[in-house]
Amino acid sequence: MYFRKEMKAAYYDSDQNNQLKISAIMRYMQQTSSEQLAALGQSVEWMWAEGMAFILAKSNIVIYRNPVCSEVIRVGTAATRPIGPRFIREFVMENEAGERLVSCYSLWVLVDMKNRKILRPNVYPHEIDWQEPNLLEEVGDIEIPKKVDGREGFASFQRDIWYSHIDNNGHVNNSVYADFIADALPYEELTTHGISRLALSFQKEAMHGERLAIERHRISSNEYKVTGRKADGISFEGYVELGQKV
Repeated sequence: MYFRKEMKAAYYDSDQNNQLKISAIMRYMQQTSSEQLAALGQSVEWMWAEGMAFILAKSNIVIYRNPVCSEVIRVGTAATRPIGPRFIREFVMENEAGERLVSCYSLWVLVDMKNRKILRPNVYPHEIDWQEPNLLEEVGDIEIPKKVDGREGFASFQRDIWYSHIDNNGHVNNSVYADFIADALPYEELTTHGISRLALSFQKEAMHGERLAIERHRISSNEYKVTGRKADGISFEGYVELGQKV
């Protein structure tokens, strides 16, 4: 059973087409998961006191229709049983009539905030109400190509990490990377076709004062890979498929 939260799509989270930005979709989902854990007595503040935090490792998102500004949406989430060191969490967004707008299958890791090391799920001191997976076949773990050949559709830019990018875990918030990816896409294509699928995978945290070299490669007419590199290696990789009706 999903924990559900009713929200209204805010105007300041919307783009020129009056639709929620992909970064806002990720923020709304993150907020819902935090509130579910808080309802179970496992708030962000409790986790900090225990020296732990859940950090997103990969997010796989399918958008059937973007929520529009001021639309009332219901965000649902449930945790399913871990796979290895990764905690699995599902999200759905629906409108008031129950129409599915967004589905997300995400992988998280439990991290020791002192040394930033990954902890095994059996270290977590609370029981979690594990649910049976519902979205694995629908969304799955979307593959991000390891290598993209050729220079067609290539573009690159630098992004310095500032105060506005950092969250309360001391690093760039996962939703901000979605903005970096959206900024890397061809503007006209993004604003006329929209994102229908996104996979976003994280390798190294980006911190204040660092710089990301962001590269975009075209995979096909409507698919792109976006990579962000720090001085010491890859920070994130993203796969984007355009084609949602705008």
